[in-house]
Amino acid sequence: MLDFTLEERVSQIERYLNDLRMHRDSRRGPEGPRGIQGESVQGPQGIPGKDADITEVIEIAKRSMQAELQTAASMLSQIVIKELKRSGVIDESGNAVLTPGPAGKDGQDGKSIVGPAGKDGVDGKSIVGPPGRDGRDGQDGKSIVGPEGPQGIPGEGMSKQDVIALILDMKRRGTI
Repeated sequence: MLDFTLEERVSQIERYLNDLRMHRDSRRGPEGPRGIQGESVQGPQGIPGKDADITEVIEIAKRSMQAELQTAASMLSQIVIKELKRSGVIDESGNAVLTPGPAGKDGQDGKSIVGPAGKDGVDGKSIVGPPGRDGRDGQDGKSIVGPEGPQGIPGEGMSKQDVIALILDMKRRGTI
């Protein structure tokens, strides 16, 4: 039963219901004669409706969208925190789990190891390319500033270090 697609399962249910309908109909008696044609009567006109206030509709839609986005943001935050805990990046209290890596190799007799000297530049001089083109100035030499964007939705956030740790862990696991 689990190997069927949704369409196949719906089709099987329709066939089953049709079989039930045929058995139910077979127990009924003969159909009676057709009834007399009735007359159509139109009732009184109803009270005129009120037109919707478009600004009210927009406000209701905005509030509904904000509520949905807050719910989605909260759920996403919980999912990320759960994943960070599962992968061992943070503990149950939300604190970072810092595990030191293996110790590196010791130097030779406690001395620094110096690599070979690098090549000199052309004739010992720095190479400087031509200057780049000037950018376009704004109107009257001023910057053009656009309008301020809407306030973001408040909620639980992640620190920059938490985001970096999450991305590195996802990269390590090959999910990005």
